[in-house]
Amino acid sequence: MTNESHIKELLKDFAAFARRMRLQFIFHDRDKKPHPFHVKSNWEPPVQSSVALETYLEEVKTQLADIQISKPKNKLPNKEHLAIKELKENPNINIKKADKGTSTVIMNKKDKIHEGQIQLDVEENYKALSSPMVSET
Repeated sequence: MTNESHIKELLKDFAAFARRMRLQFIFHDRDKKPHPFHVKSNWEPPVQSSVALETYLEEVKTQLADIQISKPKNKLPNKEHLAIKELKENPNINIKKADKGTSTVIMNKKDKIHEGQIQLDVEENYKALSSPMVSET
């Protein structure tokens, strides 16, 4: 990642943070649970009348603008770095983050596809539809 892309990512994260803060300010007194079929919106709340909130957000944005971002150093030994690169480029394996924890799972793609097919073949897990059910749902 280039320095410019790090800054863009930082500003994007700040915009999301500012949006969440403004939404919290607007809807702070609502104890209602959202409807089960609630669709999240992308509505951008306007600048709020709260001087404290807007001053805080401006201060954070100013501090972020002053941060000097340097390229992170690779802490892995060269051989390990090359091994990871080789694994990532291997089309016969699938590398994913584990469901829980911080582990990484490496699985043979052929075995993964076979396991998925086993799940699809069990009728209790998956039942093929005769026609699409989009209009009913």
